[in-house]
Formats: sequence, structure tokens, C-alpha cells
Amino acid sequence: MFGFGKKKRVQEEQDAEAAVDAALANTPEPAVDLAADSAVDSVVDSVGDSDVDSVGDSVVDADVESQASEQVQAPGDLAVAEQTEEPSKRGFFGRLRDGLSRTRSKLSDGLGAVVLGRKEVDASLLEEVETQLLTADVGLEATDAIIDGLRARLGRKQLADADEFMAALREELRAILAPCDKPLVIDTSKKPFVILMVGVNGVGKTTTIGKLAKRYQSEGHSVMLAAGDTFRAAAVEQLQVWGERNAVQVVAQDTGSDSASVIFDAYQSAKAKGMDILIADTAGRLHTKDNLMTELEKIVRVLKKQDPRLPD
Repeated sequence: MFGFGKKKRVQEEQDAEAAVDAALANTPEPAVDLAADSAVDSVVDSVGDSDVDSVGDSVVDADVESQASEQVQAPGDLAVAEQTEEPSKRGFFGRLRDGLSRTRSKLSDGLGAVVLGRKEVDASLLEEVETQLLTADVGLEATDAIIDGLRARLGRKQLADADEFMAALREELRAILAPCDKPLVIDTSKKPFVILMVGVNGVGKTTTIGKLAKRYQSEGHSVMLAAGDTFRAAAVEQLQVWGERNAVQVVAQDTGSDSASVIFDAYQSAKAKGMDILIADTAGRLHTKDNLMTELEKIVRVLKKQDPRLPD
């Protein structure tokens, strides 16, 4: 009697597995989950409705359902794996373009949603615009200047509707950006003209130095480079590569050397050789990095001891 029950359970388990395999094999790929789930439900129901006397049959049913569920989910897992392919690597300018596009979209769309359609321009609108500017990373100082200008116009009754408000906002933005929109004129009356490259990490300072060196060479200027980024690994070697490509002398020391000392040596060398331009690289830094900000202050202090006008 026990042997008969065991054979019956084994036979039912084999039948259930065969039914699941057949359901998986015959199910079209786009509808894997729905068809397979239906087949599994029917198999589990048939197993549960069978006349089994032994208590152990319930354990067999649970095992069959678990195995069927795992087999059905496997194709879904493969589909997810195919969808989550490794994203293609993007270059620096591609990432920069995407970041600027997101900022522009956030700024223009956000301001449009807040301002356009407003029948009344009041203090609450200024608060909403201020929030949008800060959210778009315009910066606290620039945002304060813009809002102060708009608030003054509002006090003079110059902002009657949304159109006038947007026009005034554009004027405030231009007033901030206009002073920066000017060419870099090289004054060679006092040599060398010193350009100190500063900025946060990864914005392309060293690469820009290589491009500037090439440009100023093409304009007939003599150029020297200073490898002042002694903090980042391979930064010195990277600048030396740019120097070799442009046939420009690079003053450098080992990684970990004092950046101010490197730039001081480069200035002395450029001055002795009568170079027109000295471009000094520095380590990328955030304003929150006290040690790197102190290093930058030291560089400027050392240069000003040589000439109060430096860096140009």
C-alpha cells in the first residue's frame, strides 16, 4: 500500500514537471509569463485534486509548485537582463552637454510653469521664481541679485503682467552674464602673462590648457606650461603630453610636490626666457576642501610677491 502511494506520487510529480516543460516550450516569447502561469496553475490544481491518502503528498505538491514557479520566472529574468544592458560609455563633452541640457530644461520649464498664465505679479511669484532658480543651481549670490532687481521693478510698478515679468527676468540675467562675455586679451607689455587655471574636478582644465597653448602659439605668442596639479595621479604626465604635442616647454616636479613651488619655478623660468604667456595648471578642488583652498591661496600669494598684478 505504501509502495503504491509512493509510485503514484512520483508519477504525478513527473507528469507535473513534463506539463510545465511543455507549457514553457510551446508558449510564445512575448507572453511567457501569462501562458506559463496559466499552465502552472492547471498543473497545481490537478495535483491538489488527486486522491492521495498520504500526508506527504502535500509536501510533494508544494515542491512541484515551487519548481514550476522557478522555471516560469527564469525567462522573465533573462528578459530583464537583456533590457539592462551596460550603458554605452559617453565622453566628457557628451556628459557636459547632457548636464547643461537638463539644467536648461529645468530652468526654462520651471520658470514657464510658474510665470506664464499668472494674472498678477506679486511677492509670492518672486518667492516661487527664487525657488526655481535655486533648484536649477543658478547659485545663491546670482539668485539674490536677480530677485533684488525684480523686486525693485515690482516696487516701481514696472511689472504689470507675466510678459513684462519674463522680459525683466531676461534683462537681469543678461546683466549678470554680460561682464563675462569678453575676449581674453593678452597683455605682453609685462612678460610673462600668467593664466592660472582653477576649477572643480573633472571639468577639463588640463585639456583646455593644451588647447589654449595651441591657440596662442598660432597667434605668434611664446608659451610655457606649469604642471601645478601635483595632487591628482598622472596629472603631471598628462600636461607633459600636451606640451610634447604642441612643442611647448613644461615645468614640472614629482606628484606630491608643493604646487606653489612648481608654479614659482615656472614663473622664474618664463621670466628669464622672455616668454609671453605662462599657463599654470592646478588641482581640481571644491570650496569645501580646506587644504586645497589653502593651497590655492598660497599659490596666489607667491605669485603676488613677484608681481602684485599676478595672476592676470
